[in-house]
Amino acid sequence: MAYNCADLALAGVYVDSVHGINGRTPEETMQNIGLIASPGMTQTEQTIVDIQQSKGYTEKKNEGDTDMNKRERVTAAFKGQETDHVAVCMWKHVPPSYWADDDAFAAYQAKFLRDTDVDFMKLSGDKYFGWPAPILKEIENPANLYQMKPLGPNHPYIRGQIERTKKW
Repeated sequence: MAYNCADLALAGVYVDSVHGINGRTPEETMQNIGLIASPGMTQTEQTIVDIQQSKGYTEKKNEGDTDMNKRERVTAAFKGQETDHVAVCMWKHVPPSYWADDDAFAAYQAKFLRDTDVDFMKLSGDKYFGWPAPILKEIENPANLYQMKPLGPNHPYIRGQIERTKKW
């Protein structure tokens, strides 16, 4: 997709920054995307959690249904096998006030998992929005986008996310 976008840009096709969330620079656009994700989704996420918590797990089971634990349910779902009910996954954007302390960040996500009782959850990438490639600061034309290289597994941007996830 990124290469398709670069090809369109090279052909002079673009969306002006006055439209939608587009910024004047890639960095500004990524900042706008980050604002939609956090704090923008905070109220929406809380509403989803409220709905889910109000339902509970009181539905009657069908005759012959078996109770599965979360690991069994998710594993079966990934394998395309029958489950006792649809596996539920959610994630929650973590407020910026938790970003500086990885232990508090992990505790916030763990509380969300306990409160919602979902089968599995996506860990949040909050604090790591944007792309820290130095080339973004030097882009003068769309062709420069082809100079972007993968960050690699040892880049602080990648290592920080891995180390924070290990706290789980």
